[in-house]
Amino acid sequence: MEFRNEEFREVIENLQPKEARGKYGVTNEIVKLVFKDIPNKITANYNACLRIGCFPDTWKITKMLPLYKPGREISTVTKKYRPIILPNTEREILENLLSK
Repeated sequence: MEFRNEEFREVIENLQPKEARGKYGVTNEIVKLVFKDIPNKITANYNACLRIGCFPDTWKITKMLPLYKPGREISTVTKKYRPIILPNTEREILENLLSK
């Protein structure tokens, strides 16, 4: 199995342009611009991950946002929050490619 540029383009076109996920804050718009300039290299990187069975450590880093549970007052008690986990864009792209 290998990804094609067309599949990759389809996945990134469905990403929200202003959204930035993960620790590094790289927006989806930047990912789209980079892919537009070097589509073969980007697709080759993802195919290399598949071929050697590698899931880069940096793609495993997520951003966690604590949100207050509805109806609870703001405090330092952790039970009054619920975590929202945002995976980084590279990871989201790979998951979307694999689910196709």
